[in-house]
Amino acid sequence: MRSVYALSVFLIGNNSRRASMVFPATDLINVCIVSVVGLLSRANAIAHKRLMLLARMLIMDPAVARLVGIICALSAFIPIIEFVFLHYQSITLSKVVAASLA
Repeated sequence: MRSVYALSVFLIGNNSRRASMVFPATDLINVCIVSVVGLLSRANAIAHKRLMLLARMLIMDPAVARLVGIICALSAFIPIIEFVFLHYQSITLSKVVAASLA
């Protein structure tokens, strides 16, 4: 994250460089917290499956945001692309649907 902060072109929206670093930092913290809680709740299968699925969805956000930035699209496309990915997975992999319904 230090190397990204050193770049003068790293901006998210109209925010300053310092404010733009909040988004990747909170993404990292959220994924870590949800993953650890999910691993600690392995005794409760339903909670474990849902928390691990949530961690998977949270880690997708920075990757999709980077993809949207590369193709120079509007940031409003981030949730649309995430929905398309998750919908595709729910169609092709029935395990994702089963985990979310458990």
